[in-house]
Amino acid sequence: MIRSPHTNNSPARSAFTLFEVLVALALSTLLIAAAYAALELYWRLRTASEDEVEQAQVARAVMQRIEADLLATTYQATAAGDTTTQADLPSDDEDAPLVEVIDPADANDGGNSGLIGDATSVVLSVSLPRSHATYAAVSDGPIGLPTSDLKSVTYLLAGPGMSALAQAVADRFPDSDSGGSTVVGLSRIEGDRLMLAQADAVADVETIASEAQLLAREIKSLQFQYTDGLEWYDSWDSTIYGSLPRAVRITVSFEELDTAAISGGNQPAKLYQLVVVLPPSDPISGGAASDYEPEEEDDAE
Repeated sequence: MIRSPHTNNSPARSAFTLFEVLVALALSTLLIAAAYAALELYWRLRTASEDEVEQAQVARAVMQRIEADLLATTYQATAAGDTTTQADLPSDDEDAPLVEVIDPADANDGGNSGLIGDATSVVLSVSLPRSHATYAAVSDGPIGLPTSDLKSVTYLLAGPGMSALAQAVADRFPDSDSGGSTVVGLSRIEGDRLMLAQADAVADVETIASEAQLLAREIKSLQFQYTDGLEWYDSWDSTIYGSLPRAVRITVSFEELDTAAISGGNQPAKLYQLVVVLPPSDPISGGAASDYEPEEEDDAE
């Protein structure tokens, strides 16, 4: 008996061609690259947004701290008998006296100097209430003498190549990761007026710097501007002008900028500004404050 050969009627299975495989690989690569680019863009935008929010929070906290000290600044004007009047000024044919603003680094004289500042630092005579009473067990020994609520507060940028006080503060807070910046950060010095006056009398910047607190390493630029209600100035001395300024404008940045770049307004860096109006300040009307004017900026706003 002859058997017929077995035949398979199922259709033949076709495989992918080389061209189809290459096209599939190319499309897969494009999809993976697009997904990676989207994730990278999302990560960069999120990081930039987080950095911006953090910088805004740091700037807000720092300026609120400075604002609180400015609002606590006290100044007692010169007695009426010691006030310079128009009659005491030289006539037009006489040489006008040269009025120099005290360097803020030398402003800790122990008295109520009000506000003494320049474009990059400021010294305030403030009255800070005591936070709470001091309690201790009798067995622990006598309680130390209470400290005065009259303080001297200084704000300045710490870093090498600046003033002696800024250098001393920078030495207390070494920055191992400065990113090439010469500025360590914004510092605040608070101390008893008498203690700081004694240290300042013998040029003991180390003692003054020992009271320093580094507020923000991130801040690399700082500028103060002062107004009498008419013009903005780069310096102010209450002991000469006879009054606190009407307002103080604070400008901070997280990049190193000079004061000319900040005032120019054409810098690429982002600036954070706050204008603090000083309620205790009296209007400048007569006396030394009206007789002498601080040096005006080149680009008055």
